[in-house]
Amino acid sequence: MDEIIKKALEENRFPTEAECRELLKKYGIPVLDYGVAYSEKEALKIAKKFGYPVVLKMLNIKGLHKSEVNGVRLDVRSDDEVVKHFNELKSEWGVLISPMVKGLELFVGAFQDEQFGAVISFGTGGKYVEVYKDVSFRIAPFDKNEAIKMIDETKVSIILRGYRDKPKNLDAVVDLLLKLSKLMHENPEIKEVDLNPTFAFDDRITVADARFIL
Repeated sequence: MDEIIKKALEENRFPTEAECRELLKKYGIPVLDYGVAYSEKEALKIAKKFGYPVVLKMLNIKGLHKSEVNGVRLDVRSDDEVVKHFNELKSEWGVLISPMVKGLELFVGAFQDEQFGAVISFGTGGKYVEVYKDVSFRIAPFDKNEAIKMIDETKVSIILRGYRDKPKNLDAVVDLLLKLSKLMHENPEIKEVDLNPTFAFDDRITVADARFIL
């Protein structure tokens, strides 16, 4: 069992998003740059390091979607805004700050099924993921060929492969799915993973939001 998961279970809580991102990094899954601020001074230092605009997020240990608790501030563009939003979002766990980026939004997730074990999901991401319902599933573990088939079962695969544009980094998406499969297989204490959105660019992908349920 990973130390991050072990610590969260011992404290009877879910991992914060910062902890989720750290565990993803351990498995070689690319995550959006971030810092955690516990004071206005730290928040300003992190924001200035990334450059405006930035995103501020409330860190919670209840596994809630941040939209449920009004816990996200997008497109923050000044020192004054950083201070204002930091004070609205702060908790003992700090406030997560990341650069504001835009790319093709993907949904990547996973859950533990009582009968089949770890199941990985992939599809169109963003705030309308439940509207589009463009998602495919595979039982973990699986190989590269199965990951490609999984991607090609979705409509978003057409964009990934370069519809009216140059293709995105499909190999990076495949790699992420395989690494998430390994993470879930090795950490059965994780009952659910939600990596939405994960952004795909021409040359890379990066997880911009991470939520684990234990």
